[in-house]
Amino acid sequence: MIETLLHEIVDYAGLFPPAGLGMPDAVKNYAVYRNSTERWMLGKFVVSLARLDEFREWAFDLVSVTDPWPISVLLPSPQGDGAAFRQGLEMVREFNVQNPSLQIDSIETKLDDLAAGETVLAKWPSSLNCFWEIDLDDQMVDKVKWIQRHGPPHAAKVRTGGIHAAMIPAVERLASFIRACAEHEVPFKATAGLHHPIRSEFKLTYADDAPTATMHGFLNVFIGALLAKTHFLMAEQIAVILSCRSSTEFTIADDRVGWGMWFVEPWAVEQARKNFAISFGSCSFVEPTSELRQLGFLDLHHLG
Repeated sequence: MIETLLHEIVDYAGLFPPAGLGMPDAVKNYAVYRNSTERWMLGKFVVSLARLDEFREWAFDLVSVTDPWPISVLLPSPQGDGAAFRQGLEMVREFNVQNPSLQIDSIETKLDDLAAGETVLAKWPSSLNCFWEIDLDDQMVDKVKWIQRHGPPHAAKVRTGGIHAAMIPAVERLASFIRACAEHEVPFKATAGLHHPIRSEFKLTYADDAPTATMHGFLNVFIGALLAKTHFLMAEQIAVILSCRSSTEFTIADDRVGWGMWFVEPWAVEQARKNFAISFGSCSFVEPTSELRQLGFLDLHHLG
């Protein structure tokens, strides 16, 4: 069940803070992770459009057409006339044609303005997923509804942390986002700040003198999302799950996943992960996997 729950859940973003690795190290790490025992948790390699050619240069000799690397590319927001966004989209199409072993199957961008978003949706390629990052403000629900109207392959993206404490959204706001996505049947991914399985106090960067803050746990977020989708939980109920600081409150067994009195059966976990709670971007793959092992959750996979 742990493999169903966390299948390809970590999109590797080693190029971005707080890791901020150079391209050679990030590409090498991703190659190593794809050959590790935890490969089943590894999702896409995340890269910005501006560094796409650099990525190809370093990754080209490490991949093959029989085992292509899935890629997610960050595009500029279509704010204004959307010209830069459309140009980026064309670059993505050309990249996929020229590089069969390095396939971009999703892009990520910021949804700043609904009207601007509309200008770039004509003749959208159905094979290319788009995750629209939205702020957790008063326009959040309207933006979720906008994504719903356009349907797949469009989905939402939420920022769950960063290198400053102020970048971590309040539990109540994140719960409202999950509730809105569940209510309007909009898939989502998360980004930043989800290195750790369970909500707790952690350093915000890897510096020795880095400040600490209470960070969201990815088990809190994703199990909370699965339960919200399956049991139609209200935002207040989701917030309780997001606030939990004890791994013993979560259940991951062969026949169910849950928190407290709420559970999801295996078939529902698989469907919700595939169609609703998609993945999260993390600049570390080692932290999520090693901490899961320390908590005993990965033992469930090896015993299975």
